[in-house]
Parts: sequence; C-alpha cells; structure tokens
Amino acid sequence: MKRITRHTPLSDSLRNQFNSKNSKLGDGCGKRKWIAKRRRQQRRRRIAENMRMLKSYCLWWKKEV
Repeated sequence: MKRITRHTPLSDSLRNQFNSKNSKLGDGCGKRKWIAKRRRQQRRRRIAENMRMLKSYCLWWKKEV
C-alpha cells in the first residue's frame, strides 16, 4: 500500500478514515496534529505541577526558618 502523506489527494471518505484519532491506517495530518497537541498539553501540565510544588516547598521552607 502506498504511504499516505499530507500531499496525497484523498477522497472525503478516505480522508476521514485517516484523520480519525484511532485510525489504524497511517497518520493523516489530523492525527499527527492531534498527537502534537496532546504532547504540548502534557508538557504544560507537568511544568505547572512542578511550579506548584516549588512554590509550596518555598513557602514551607520560609515557615521553617
């Protein structure tokens, strides 16, 4: 089967098949975008969590001193 890239002209039904998040056939541009978005969100969440931890730790440390 030919590799499908974002440059392959696709009929609508095929495009929908490729862009659905759980599609078994290669990643349509939709899926790639979705994965990138999810990765971004996870990174942001992790950073926020770390900041919160740091903040609480600083406050706790000030209280101790």
